[in-house]
Amino acid sequence: MSKNRSLPQPLSENPAGRSVLSYGELEAAIRGLSDGVSVYDKDLRVLYQNKAVVDRYGPALWEKCYRAYHSRATICPDCPSVKTLADGQVHATIRKVKRGGQTTFWELRSSPILNSRGEMVAVAEVTRDITERETAKTKLEEALKKVTAQQKQIEADIALAERVHSSLIPRSYRDDNLDVHVRYVPVQGVGGDYADIMPTSDAKYYIIVFDISGHGIAPALLANRVSGEIHRMLTRRPSPAELAAEVNSFLIQQFNETGLYLTFFCCLYDMRARTLTYSGGGHLPAVLLRREGRVSSRLLESQNGVLGAFEGAIQSRPEDTIEIRPGDRIVLYTDGLADAGQSLGVPMTLPGLVALFESSADLGPGAFSAKVIDQATARMQNALEDDITLVTTQVI
Repeated sequence: MSKNRSLPQPLSENPAGRSVLSYGELEAAIRGLSDGVSVYDKDLRVLYQNKAVVDRYGPALWEKCYRAYHSRATICPDCPSVKTLADGQVHATIRKVKRGGQTTFWELRSSPILNSRGEMVAVAEVTRDITERETAKTKLEEALKKVTAQQKQIEADIALAERVHSSLIPRSYRDDNLDVHVRYVPVQGVGGDYADIMPTSDAKYYIIVFDISGHGIAPALLANRVSGEIHRMLTRRPSPAELAAEVNSFLIQQFNETGLYLTFFCCLYDMRARTLTYSGGGHLPAVLLRREGRVSSRLLESQNGVLGAFEGAIQSRPEDTIEIRPGDRIVLYTDGLADAGQSLGVPMTLPGLVALFESSADLGPGAFSAKVIDQATARMQNALEDDITLVTTQVI
């Protein structure tokens, strides 16, 4: 090739006789490309440069490419043209170039040039500035690292929240008066269900269950806050109705704008008087199971509205007291248990739950809880949609 950087062989028409680009038009098109185009012989001497290459490196015909373009005495270690000359295949590489305090990225792609006999006589190398793409890629990778780190932190926070929330759910409890078993099944590891068992020094026992609307972090945080407030309130030994009224006032004063509310049920066992006083706030009925020849059941209905929704939630008859006997069993639960017993999308009815309780009454509290939850969730066709808390209390 002459030093005027002409292309090797002009063509005026193809074998079918159709017109093609003239030699001058083809060369002008290549010269006008924004990508750099160079052609090297087998010794890596520059046979052709388009304008983009000349503007960047200056004219370098018949010089070694690595010397002319990179001021090197030896071949570049990642040279794609060397690979193409070795195997006749297309090769590419990306180079990071620092020049004048600025970092740029370039993609080099080499292809073989064959003669009419299919022999490789030279190699064409196209150089493209991909700085913008690589910069965007780097920023994306950095952003992804930050998101990944944040996600790990969130996961760690959620794991801690799960530990904190699970600590709110009491362990099962047993003494000479009561045998209490607690079973908790969360949807997301944290949720708005809460249960508590608090014996007093005068043979009385508070057993409390509440369920904050929704599930996830926000209800769990509120459950944590409300549980702490309930513990403070219980130091004054309120009646179940008084406790319900205090919780309602606390929620309205402190969390009225959150839109969260809770259902509530409190049982106060007096083992000396052999009585149970209970008060519910919009909660599903507790179930008293009693054996009188056969197992019978009685629903202990909530007397009040949901707590935290409105000031008038506490009704004129806010609590009731019933006699308790040895062998009686009282079952408290959250609505996740009823929602779990789904069959073709229809929630298990309250009578269905009560029938399940009655059929399992001969089992001890722990086995009873396991059977109830297993049978209710076995009917599910989808994943749990709400937390489940089941508190089974056996009077001894």
